[in-house]
Amino acid sequence: MAHDKQDSKKQKYKVGQVLAIPLPDKRFAYGKVFNDLDVGVYDLLSDDIKPVEQVVKHKILFYSAVTSSAVKNGDFLVIGEQKFPDEESAWAPPMVMGINPEDHSDGFLHIAHKGDVRGASPEQATGLDIRVFSQRPDLFVRLIVDRLVEKNNLKYRYAP
Repeated sequence: MAHDKQDSKKQKYKVGQVLAIPLPDKRFAYGKVFNDLDVGVYDLLSDDIKPVEQVVKHKILFYSAVTSSAVKNGDFLVIGEQKFPDEESAWAPPMVMGINPEDHSDGFLHIAHKGDVRGASPEQATGLDIRVFSQRPDLFVRLIVDRLVEKNNLKYRYAP
């Protein structure tokens, strides 16, 4: 199934939505909208858009923040919704901020969780994902390609 950006049809953005994200190789990745602009990206790639019931059976590979405009403008397609059982589960897990995935030694460590940011030691941050914020949908797609398609997921996990 080909994807045409839904120019005439704006989509609403809300927590719990399940998204089909078109990739440059014409396949689709999938994500779920969490609080604080985080999207959990499922460990799933497909040639056509899968039903939401199939998508949510897969585990989430990683979480990352992306602008809501990707959904509102139709760059990412809303294929359904899976409500969270409670408020706690609508938040992505704690992530490290203040460092670059390419160089873990550069920067000031912080841990972001549930909308709060606090300082962290290397011991507290070790093993957590590095929070990346994509200010444009194409940057988020590049991140998905690097982490899911090219299997470079570990470079986004903090290791001092």
